Amino acid sequence: MDIFSSITQLKIPYLGGLYEHLETSTGTTSLFWTTDRCCDAVMCSLAAIVTLETEMTIIQLMDEHSQRMEMFMHLNEASNIRSHLFAINCTPGVTESYLVDDLFESASETPSCLDTSDVFRHAALLYLSTVVSGHSPAVPETYEQVLATHQAFLTLPRSSADRSLVFPRCPAGV
Repeated sequence: MDIFSSITQLKIPYLGGLYEHLETSTGTTSLFWTTDRCCDAVMCSLAAIVTLETEMTIIQLMDEHSQRMEMFMHLNEASNIRSHLFAINCTPGVTESYLVDDLFESASETPSCLDTSDVFRHAALLYLSTVVSGHSPAVPETYEQVLATHQAFLTLPRSSADRSLVFPRCPAGV
């Protein structure tokens, strides 16, 4: 909730440092699964993206020379986040999958955690693209991620998990 409310309010997540510490200290790409069936590595990337977006809005208040230096560093950070998102392995382990099994009425309606995280991953890449390049669908990377998010949605079976996919629907729909 901290990450999603930070995106909504355009502020650095209150627990952002903790998310980063947990992810880097374990050396794994998935610590546990949230109730929205999105692996933690993608959630930590979302926290990094909203932090980047918040910092980029502050840069606009600086003098021109400082802006150029800061923008270079932030674009480099955006590139690192993008590479990280593409490298994430969201395959749930045995210890992670039991945490969300009780959320669904039957095994037949339970979507794959990998598929659900893929939807979130593409939505995060789309969000990152809009932070770096603006909200224009004419930007090739943005357009590609809208299509990729849509394709990832098409792979999911209809289920009660649909209610947890509000965030990915918003940037793709807009």
